[in-house]
Amino acid sequence: MNHQKHFTLASLMLAAWVLPCVQAAAADCKEKLADVDKLSTEVAMPEAQQLQLKQLREAAGLLMHNGRNDMCEQLADNMKNMLQEQRDANRSAREQAQKIERVEGAKQVSEIAGVVRASKLIGSPVRNTKAEELGTIENIAIDANTGAVAYAVMSHGGFLGLGEKLIPVPWSQLRRTSDGEVFVLEIDAKVLDKMTGFDKNNWPSKDAADQFWRK
Repeated sequence: MNHQKHFTLASLMLAAWVLPCVQAAAADCKEKLADVDKLSTEVAMPEAQQLQLKQLREAAGLLMHNGRNDMCEQLADNMKNMLQEQRDANRSAREQAQKIERVEGAKQVSEIAGVVRASKLIGSPVRNTKAEELGTIENIAIDANTGAVAYAVMSHGGFLGLGEKLIPVPWSQLRRTSDGEVFVLEIDAKVLDKMTGFDKNNWPSKDAADQFWRK
């Protein structure tokens, strides 16, 4: 009889210790699922992924209901990661679309009215019509006879200034975005990769620079 009393008392003590732990774990899972539900209303997803997320959410709810809170939390973490990755992908897509829209509205530099300081041009990024990074305007070459711009010098390739090559770009081939911050050149980056740059101590003439683009 005493053994039975001790057993009952031990069971009650164990239950008194376990129950709060289970409740806390369930609360953690419930909180994580609430975060997932909130995030899912903020992130646009393809229909197939929406269906997948719905199925995972239902499975997580069943796990929590059956006391499998560890698995519920793991599933909630996976759903949150999936939503965050989709959110980042959506942001990248929007930024890329904005870049493309920006370069599509670029105008020929010869059409830009007024006086532009060379210091405002040097350091400007150069992109193609796909908004791919091509290089940076490193300098501007002036025709000593006419005073007009002969060509722009664009650096391409390399890493942290090492391995870059200098490419002369005819002024007439460049366009500039309306905010004046980006130059646009209609060429594929792979074509530039194959081009040979010039020696920084031996700048080409305007005719020689034009020849770069006739090869």
